Amino acid sequence: MNPVFLSASVPYPRPDVPGNAEHVKTADPLAIRDAVMALLEVVLPRTELYFGGHPAITPMVRRVAERHELLGKVRNYQSRWFIDKFPTDNEAFPHLIITPSADTLDASLLTMRKRMLKMLEPKDAEDQAPKRPFSAAFFIGGMKGVLDEYMLFRDIHGPGPPCFPVGTTGGAALDLLNGKIAPEFALVPLANDTNYVPLFRRLLGIK
Repeated sequence: MNPVFLSASVPYPRPDVPGNAEHVKTADPLAIRDAVMALLEVVLPRTELYFGGHPAITPMVRRVAERHELLGKVRNYQSRWFIDKFPTDNEAFPHLIITPSADTLDASLLTMRKRMLKMLEPKDAEDQAPKRPFSAAFFIGGMKGVLDEYMLFRDIHGPGPPCFPVGTTGGAALDLLNGKIAPEFALVPLANDTNYVPLFRRLLGIK
């Protein structure tokens, strides 16, 4: 099974970001936590998980991976732009990949996301092709960054790997599921089903 990509965050007020108020309004932090932890339970015993270490998500990932002694299966990408704000949980990850900062926050995040979605390690060339395809990508809660990661994922990997926006978690994932960004989704279970472990197993074809 090829790696799985997770794009997730817990929305918080950002008046400077378009659409943020709606993401905060629809987000369900408990559902976000439950969905992230369920995905880790399903994925980590079988393959690697790649994610950009959002401060609200990183502790959840660490907790589950540590409990199962599977921290080595996680690739945690962080931009050096935030180095003074790194969560202490970062220290637990043997595969913490810090990407170079650029002149602006947006450019720094783009560098981080490109390297993450191509599965690049620190010594790999920036323009290198993806090392292999992802099995799937999951989009949970989130704000504009989750939408940006969806668009970049499709740009890099094309239509092949399935993308699953977990609409029950609200936020940007609900935007994706409702077709506000990408109209190809018609995945009703992702709008209603909160029994996440069996749901994710079915979506990944795990018996």
